[in-house]
Amino acid sequence: EIEELVVSVQGIIVGRDELPPFMSKISPNSKHLRYIRQGVSITGLGTTSFANAIENLKKIYVIFSRSIGSAKLQGGTCTSMFGDYPTIESFNRYFTAKKSGHRRQEYALGVDIDPFGTLSSALGAGYYHGEDNIVNYYERTVDNDNSPTSHRYLPVAPVKMQIGDIVEVQMSLIAVPLRGGQFKMTSVLRGVTLMNGQLTQVAMEEPVKLKRKVGYGEEEVGKTRAK
Repeated sequence: EIEELVVSVQGIIVGRDELPPFMSKISPNSKHLRYIRQGVSITGLGTTSFANAIENLKKIYVIFSRSIGSAKLQGGTCTSMFGDYPTIESFNRYFTAKKSGHRRQEYALGVDIDPFGTLSSALGAGYYHGEDNIVNYYERTVDNDNSPTSHRYLPVAPVKMQIGDIVEVQMSLIAVPLRGGQFKMTSVLRGVTLMNGQLTQVAMEEPVKLKRKVGYGEEEVGKTRAK
């Protein structure tokens, strides 16, 4: 049986290579299909709130350890480093293996996730995209009065999430059973909400003036001839 806790953490995106849309190539019925995933990495760049989140992850590990047994629980796999700053990483596989006799609800991969149908075309009879594989993407919008009731969360395409954006990540912390009666604590990405993307928006909108120059000036021609 899998133990599970759902948590929300706010931070700055420092890794989004595995966020949709899926643009890679994959062969139909590839043996690697089950390992393809979407995910994100965030950090707090030294903020106290993010440091507290890291400490809470350690406390959750202790909770799992007391429930399962410290000798059976391996180390967690949801933290890493970004330079000198700790990060929290969360991923979710696109597909789940089908099991005989197991009732399942299959969901289509939308164009925001699989724009060219690559993943859908590669699916064989052994896997499906189910409820546990779904990751929801939202953007928080705030009306002018900035009251608590003015906050709305609207679905957005995951491509909108960029490096440097402030986001809230929702993830499930689970103890996954392994061989030999062992368990491993890991995180499963459930949702990403764009809280503030103003910094990256300004950077993308900043005009860059380029002087177009074709050919050579008289002085440059003279230097070329001298060579």
